[in-house]
Amino acid sequence: QQQQQQQLEVPCLWGVVRYEDNVEDEWFVGWLLLELSRQIPTLCCRVWDDDGDFLLIEAAYSLPRWLKPETSTNRVWLRGGELHLIPQPSLKAPTLPQQPTIRQALQILASGTVDTRKPKVDAAALSRARVYPDAAVQSRQRVLAWLPRRVGRVLQEDPQVVAAAVAAFITRTRDEVQSASKWQVFPPTDMTTALVTMNRCQCAQLMQADFTTPKGYPQAPDAAAAPAAAAGATAGPAAAALPAPVAAAAAAWLGGDEQRQQKALHMGIKIHTGMEIMCLRMGLHSTSTSAISSQDTTTAAGEPSPQQSSPASPTPLQQQQQQLINNPAWHHYLTVLRQSGYFSGELEGSARYKQLLAAAQTAFLDSAAYMRANEALAGPAAHMQALLMKVDEAQQQQQQQQ
Repeated sequence: QQQQQQQLEVPCLWGVVRYEDNVEDEWFVGWLLLELSRQIPTLCCRVWDDDGDFLLIEAAYSLPRWLKPETSTNRVWLRGGELHLIPQPSLKAPTLPQQPTIRQALQILASGTVDTRKPKVDAAALSRARVYPDAAVQSRQRVLAWLPRRVGRVLQEDPQVVAAAVAAFITRTRDEVQSASKWQVFPPTDMTTALVTMNRCQCAQLMQADFTTPKGYPQAPDAAAAPAAAAGATAGPAAAALPAPVAAAAAAWLGGDEQRQQKALHMGIKIHTGMEIMCLRMGLHSTSTSAISSQDTTTAAGEPSPQQSSPASPTPLQQQQQQLINNPAWHHYLTVLRQSGYFSGELEGSARYKQLLAAAQTAFLDSAAYMRANEALAGPAAHMQALLMKVDEAQQQQQQQQ
């Protein structure tokens, strides 16, 4: 039966998007697929979420009466920049499948012999997707933030990094905050005011998050070094350092507006903390751009391991456990092993259990799937390291010119 099911399916590209609190990302993905199907007329796309075919939910009042969640499997498609519905068997088309497979649905769409277009359903279902890309531009917000210059330069180089920083801050743990407060990657020195671009959801997440500023953190800039033009700044690079005053009689920081000052301070410390936590999760744990580890180097308390060598070197098994401790693929693999009876009822922690666990870890680490996944997971860390190196080199060149 499994072989028969595999024969009915066809190869495809498949992906998952975690949109979390920002449901608009879901509709942005829908628009991307819609545009792909428009650019490639033979391309057929499906999109769904935890609730099922969310396109149908949006068009609930325009759907045919027979179309329900239990009958919509493999029937809702995007093709040629339009929404298509695979109809049920009828007098006009008695050969249509009652429960189409993916292969059957694609054959029906490609044949063109069955009318699968539903203009009313299309207009209702895709109304929220068709407002893009303009809606994405309109959702941008620029916020003033009091940040280390190094953070501002990284965000200026790649504005999208702020999304990962916000996500890291929102999902922070107490141990991560404690580790981040050491400011190993972005020390709170050479502070500046920056314009940071993010979307409305990210801005709201930061503004609503309760956070206590660590002791000793720079609370306010020197008024003599503050940018005079900040009060009217509404445009510019995504995270560009604002210009310094051209005279000693420059206005107070942010025009002396206490509310704007407090917002810039609060947004800055949250973005800064998120950037630090993000780098710690990637294994970047030093101001030196060469300090990047290929595995998780956190201790049980969640703080970075000391750079000096420990008195007792870890065993190969301990190194494997350290590599896999935060690997979701390994935890899924281990769950499957347990369900299949791999450990034969051995108590966790027993000598036999440890032997079986070590063998499973070795097999997992040697697998081609793990190696490919490990390379993919290392991509963001390598990108961040390259950004740090680039901004540091630029700063060194600027200092040499001065």
